[in-house]
Amino acid sequence: MVAFLLLGCFTVGYVRIGWTGTHVPAATLIGWLILLLAAAANEELIFRGFPLQVLIEAIGAWPAIIALSILFGLAHSGNPNASRLGMANTVLAGVLFSVAYVKRRSLWLPYGIHVGWNVGIGFVLGFHLSGLHIASLWTTGIAGSDTILGGDYGPEGGLLATFIFGASAVIVNRIKPR
Repeated sequence: MVAFLLLGCFTVGYVRIGWTGTHVPAATLIGWLILLLAAAANEELIFRGFPLQVLIEAIGAWPAIIALSILFGLAHSGNPNASRLGMANTVLAGVLFSVAYVKRRSLWLPYGIHVGWNVGIGFVLGFHLSGLHIASLWTTGIAGSDTILGGDYGPEGGLLATFIFGASAVIVNRIKPR
């Protein structure tokens, strides 16, 4: 997903990637990495753990997926530079993570996808992550259409992420259930 994001950014915009080198202390980087790992685990437990399981039993898989994905999007609505498209994409990411849970009946797959995305775009590449700027290994600057690339909310605020999350959800949905 991150590779397709970067390829898309190069295709429709101008991209500059630079190494942060010694500009960010190692302790700061380690702290951010731990925070990203813990935040994804927390969100997966809250939105794809027990609540999703109970709702699936009560109302069915797709209504439960949609309901909790909307709540996942709303939980990010107060982030800096949040937009309607950014919130829609966050809901779509929630659908992706929920479908991954339903297909495997384990939090490991959605957690892995969640961490891979957050660490890849935020910690490694230095994009804004849901509107937040975090310490990163590299800094990536992009220029182009904010509607496509996401602007100050980060890639999750653009149509490129809509395509990536949607295509990923379709691919994950094709996994044979356990």
